[in-house]
Parts: sequence; C-alpha cells; structure tokens
Amino acid sequence: MTLLATLHERLIVKSVDRDGTPRTVEFLDNDSLRPTRLQDRTWTHITYLALWFSESGNVSNLYGASTGLTVGLSMWESIICQLGGQILAGILMALNGRAGALYRIHFPVLCRSSWGPLGALWPTFNRAVMAIVWNGVNAVQGAQCLNSPRVLLRSIFPSMANIPNTMGSRSALTSAGMLCFFVFWFVNCAFLFIPIPKMRVLVYIKVAAYYSATVAMLAWTLSLSGSSKHTHRSHSTIHGTEKSWMVAKFFWRGLASVATFVSDAIDLQRYAR
Repeated sequence: MTLLATLHERLIVKSVDRDGTPRTVEFLDNDSLRPTRLQDRTWTHITYLALWFSESGNVSNLYGASTGLTVGLSMWESIICQLGGQILAGILMALNGRAGALYRIHFPVLCRSSWGPLGALWPTFNRAVMAIVWNGVNAVQGAQCLNSPRVLLRSIFPSMANIPNTMGSRSALTSAGMLCFFVFWFVNCAFLFIPIPKMRVLVYIKVAAYYSATVAMLAWTLSLSGSSKHTHRSHSTIHGTEKSWMVAKFFWRGLASVATFVSDAIDLQRYAR
C-alpha cells in the first residue's frame, strides 16, 4: 500500500492557490458541501409551513383524489387516503430533514455517513436522475396546461390552435404543445437563478396563488355537480376486499405524490434559522 500511495502522490495533478498552498479535492470539500453559512439561514417556521402546504397541493394529488372517485371510493374516503399518505410523508420529512436543521448539511453529505465519501456519489446520482424525470413530468403537465383550450396561452392567443402540426401522428405532442413545453421549461429554469435563501417571498406567493385557485376550482366543480349535499353524502360503490385494496392503493399514492420531498427535506431545512 505504501508503494501505491507514493505512486498516487506522484501521478495526481494537484491544485494549488497563488501562494502555493495545496487545495482540497473539490468534490470532497467545497462551498456547496460545507454547512450553511449563518447569513443564509433565513427560513422561518412560517416559510416551511407555507412551503409544505404548497408542495403537497400539486397536480398529482388532485389527480389521485379524483381518480379515487372514478374507481368507486366516496369523496371522503379519497380525501382520507390522500391525507393519510400526506401525514406519513410529513413524519418522514421531519425525520429525514432533522440532520439539515441540526447540522446545516444536505443530502450528499448525509449520504456519506452511511455510504462513505465515494459511495455517496451513487445515491446522489440516483436522486439527480429522479429529479430530471420528475421535472420532465412537470414540464409536460405545464405544457398541457398552457396549450389547453380556455387556459392561459391558448385563451390569450387563440390563433395557437391554428399552428400546423409537424410532429407526426406517432408523437404524443403537437407543434403547439412542444412550443408550450419550451415556454414552460424556460420560465421554470429562470427561477434557478434565485438563491434558496431569497426564495421566501416566492413561497408565500405560491401558496396564496395555489390555494386561491384551488378554492375557486372547488366551488366550480361543486356547482357542476348540481348539489353539494349529494356529493358530500355519496357512498362508495365497491365493497369487501376490492375496497380494502383500493384504500391501500390510494393511501400509498398519497405518499408517493410527495415522496421526492422526503429526500429533499434535508436540503431545504438546512436554511432554517
């Protein structure tokens, strides 16, 4: 081992400062991996409360609750399944995020405690891939929202419906849909330039905008149903073992819709005051 260590020292290209002081290996020690600086610890308990409420109120959760109704669950059973999954996810977020709030470290550093400095690259890579996939899902849903009739761009520019479709019959997107995809992606990427310590105002704006829109959507759907009493008192149309499996299925769907936030919790809680 001594011979190999000596050979390694001879072959490695060392990085030094102007005064000749050797630098540490960047991927082992840099500003992003060190504990959060004191001036960056700006988030309060109100910020986190608003953040998790806005994050749990996503399109997947709306899909999950509505899908529960279509398979035979009652409205209250669908809501309870979603809420139960959210509560379990909240417990896991608090447990996984404690290291960030206590030691001001984030996910790659926490992984080193069990995987080692080099082994931690694997779960970090896995989470990066998951983030890319999930961001793609959000971008497609955002593009569909922009391109849907009577929604945002399509309502502002009705002529978008006349854009020739050159994507081909086998493509899941039209030319207008692809345009909306890049618009949504570009706007989404613009927010990456805002440092997380300065995102508090955006969190408050998001939670206010989302729940205002959700309450309006709820009132609209209740008006379409004809009678809110009928909706509230409706019973499930499935029973026995089938119902038990459906309840379990939608409970775990409620958790799965925010599962990414369980691993992200430590990255955000490191900015707590």
